[in-house]
Amino acid sequence: MRHCMRTPIARPLPFVSVRFVALVLLVAVSGSGGCDREQTAAGTPAAAAGAPPSADAGATPGGVAAVVQNVGLVTEGYVDDDACTACHREAVESFQQSGMSRTLVPATPENIFEDWQKDYYHEASKRHYEMRERDGGFYITRYQKTPDGARFNVLERRVEYVIGSGAHSRTYLYTNEAGEIYQFPIAWHAELGDFAMHNGFTQANHRGFGRRVQRQCIGCHTAYTDVPDGSDVFGHPHVFPHPLPHGIGCQRCHGGGAEHIRLAHDMDVSNEAVRAAIVNPPELTGQTHEDLCLQCHMEPASRIPSVSTRFGEGWFAFQPGDSLADQRFYANFGDETMQRQRFEANHHGYRMRMSKCYTESAGAFTCTTCHNPHDRPAPERRIEYYREKCYGCHAIDECDLESMQAAGASMPFVADVAADDCASCHMPLRRAHDLVHELNTDHWIRREPPSEDLLAPRSEEPPLIAPASDYWPERGLDPVQRALHVALIDLQLGANPANTERFARALEEAKPTAARPYFYLASAYQRQGRSAEALELFRTAAGYGPDLPLVQFELGRQLLQRNDLAGAQKQFDRVMAMAPDLPEAYLGKALVAMRQRNAPAATAALEEVIRLRPQDLNAHNQLAGVFMQTRQVERGIEAFDKLLAMEPGSMEAYKQIGLAQIYLGQPERALAMLSRGLVIQPAHAGLMEAMAAALVYAKRYDQALAAASAAARAPSADRANCTMLTGLAQHGLGQPAAKETLMQGLTAARAQPTNSSLRGMLTRSATQILQTP
Repeated sequence: MRHCMRTPIARPLPFVSVRFVALVLLVAVSGSGGCDREQTAAGTPAAAAGAPPSADAGATPGGVAAVVQNVGLVTEGYVDDDACTACHREAVESFQQSGMSRTLVPATPENIFEDWQKDYYHEASKRHYEMRERDGGFYITRYQKTPDGARFNVLERRVEYVIGSGAHSRTYLYTNEAGEIYQFPIAWHAELGDFAMHNGFTQANHRGFGRRVQRQCIGCHTAYTDVPDGSDVFGHPHVFPHPLPHGIGCQRCHGGGAEHIRLAHDMDVSNEAVRAAIVNPPELTGQTHEDLCLQCHMEPASRIPSVSTRFGEGWFAFQPGDSLADQRFYANFGDETMQRQRFEANHHGYRMRMSKCYTESAGAFTCTTCHNPHDRPAPERRIEYYREKCYGCHAIDECDLESMQAAGASMPFVADVAADDCASCHMPLRRAHDLVHELNTDHWIRREPPSEDLLAPRSEEPPLIAPASDYWPERGLDPVQRALHVALIDLQLGANPANTERFARALEEAKPTAARPYFYLASAYQRQGRSAEALELFRTAAGYGPDLPLVQFELGRQLLQRNDLAGAQKQFDRVMAMAPDLPEAYLGKALVAMRQRNAPAATAALEEVIRLRPQDLNAHNQLAGVFMQTRQVERGIEAFDKLLAMEPGSMEAYKQIGLAQIYLGQPERALAMLSRGLVIQPAHAGLMEAMAAALVYAKRYDQALAAASAAARAPSADRANCTMLTGLAQHGLGQPAAKETLMQGLTAARAQPTNSSLRGMLTRSATQILQTP
């Protein structure tokens, strides 16, 4: 089954901030061909392929009545793509062999070709990964090891979906009870023939198992999902019904097929009417034909927000025949030189549109000039297939083969090019800047190939940030709206005062009636400490988005921060009423309960957040805090342990566990825990101070004195804490200067008060010593 899985629809649930994420090779289909009811692909009468379904056929995949279940969904008017097979078997079966049909598949034995008995160690983050198959399921386990080989911070998840056909890479996904989808940090790379960290996860402090997949990613890696109409806009959570459809299907380029199939089963309807009820892409003219491909194959920059929906539009709104620029905004960055130098994996359309083949064709040259969306040439005939496409416009004597072959000495990617292999010279493979383990075809067709080594290994680098501009100034937006969208992109790239004020001016001039721009400006003001202005803008956003649960939740959170408990409670009640399974709805309950010092209610609400979204680090941290504040120390340690399993890079969790173990009279256990954190961040001031404290309470006074001295040299050290730690170590060693040092520490503590648990522990110990004769 390819589309519109007949499963219960998950409610719109939790939140992901709106920004683009870097997934591999967004893919789509461009269709061709017509419809003839008299003949199926096999040449038999269509009626023989299957009689019209009965009235109760709605539960049958492909049944005419099946679309009734899609009323109110973004897929209304769609059917299961398998229904196309009855009349278009040859096209469907050919398409099944393409990579586009395999862009997303369930992780089942028939879909996994990788060796799943593998281990991988990521040196930068000190984390091990283990890939194992068990009972027909595929699992990825991440753990760390102590010097003696014991595992800790162990986290295992079952792979539920695989993105990618394997031509370039394979990305692995898992889900949670909230209906969210998350990406594993490790991927399989075709160039390596093995597992390695996914791009975006190569640094030491990567996001681990916590990278949420957004609808704009899923929307181009598989068919549209059965989510409620209107739930694909800003302010609704990124959640999906399961199982997901498996890959791109027919209707992504031909449009919903329900009416087409209904008419095809009515023998009183003419063939012309049947054909008119479905989109035949070759009959689309101008930009609307190209937009079929560009809906997924146009991304000016993958790691910064280069593609967004226009205000009020949904990510699943585009239908074949629509103008893409009416629904989305595409941003370009930097000057022409920068744009031409940058090459990314999803630059198919972006680079093609730089080519003279495109710019001088008056719209005649497009993706389907060379690509048949229903078929991909076999490897043994690929050179000939694409050469013939070039010969459609060019003659062989236009190409100076001798000079090209001679250039091979200085251009490695040309050296082994076979005669007449046009694409290898003029559209060479090159390493993507954003996905450094991938080799992709450069679709900027150039007469003279570039001279640099395009296959040279690259390290992952931060994205280049430059001022935004409208990629399509000639399409869609008027100057006022264009200025607002461009200013919003710049604000997302850097909420500095200059960008903030420019966006505020554009917002005042444009006066949109959507929540998103006001929400972003409010967030920028909040980060800059302009709290009163921020609150008013959050109210404005909530007014324009009364049905947007995440916007309503944020207003409640802002009110709570300003001690308006009644106002916050009202907002959180509103969120709970509109989205009772939303993790944020329970988080709101927990925040109010904590303000009311109602620990049981806060605990219950936070545990529900974690049940729905185990990846919620804030909920784990808040729950641990509730336990610690109510002297349920063992439960607090357990909560912090679970947080560390999700995010081993949380230095604060290591610190809090260590301090809790000191409190329980277990300083040796504290030393072991704190040592694990210091392996990851040896210069973390908070951990160094806690380590010195553990040494003091373990009565290792010489080591404690040295540790306190080292902690004091850390850039962000708490001078009062370090002074008291030094005094406590001196006291343990019987040094006369101890009491004077402790007095200096207490004086510094009074001058710079803090509510940290370590400060309280040290203050009590220092005071007790000074009060002892």
